[in-house]
Amino acid sequence: MTLEDDKARLRRNVHFVQSTMGPEQVTRASVKIAERVIACPEFASAERVALYAATEGEIDVRAVFEAGVAAGKCCVFPRCREGNQLEFSQIEQWDELVPGRYGIYEPPESRLPIALSKVSLALVPGLAFDRHGGRLGRGGGYYDRTFLKLSSSNPKLMGVAHSIQVFDAIPVGEHDRRVDLLVTEATLIQIAAANLS
Repeated sequence: MTLEDDKARLRRNVHFVQSTMGPEQVTRASVKIAERVIACPEFASAERVALYAATEGEIDVRAVFEAGVAAGKCCVFPRCREGNQLEFSQIEQWDELVPGRYGIYEPPESRLPIALSKVSLALVPGLAFDRHGGRLGRGGGYYDRTFLKLSSSNPKLMGVAHSIQVFDAIPVGEHDRRVDLLVTEATLIQIAAANLS
């Protein structure tokens, strides 16, 4: 089997598991994860934080956004662009987000993009992660293309997922951007620098 076959099989398996989770389970996990993120030093020290608007089954990070705004942080969200790229723009209120491509909520076009090199911490969703920083997305490659060309030190990427989405190892390729930290409802994992090469 090829790498893409392995990824497709894992995506199917995780999608099935996600479909068995009720909204109450997702909400409980989202609350615990938001508490962990807000309490971590990487969030406390960040002046600019990249977030995302959750789709069905994903961890909702709105509470992190609210805490960031209350602390005076610049909170930016992704907007889909041609070439499967993301650009990020600041919002100051959650209801500024509007439906974009694929129905995912994103900043309006009127909001100017902010360079990701100025962002200290970026929370990224995914279908699966591993304890070495590996991340499996939905297959569009938006996050990988956007973050792979940036310095590995800025921004730090924090994977956000349910515990059942974390594996010992997942299939990753040379163009897959690894995360620096991984947070679930059960723990926050600092990925060893040696695993990121």
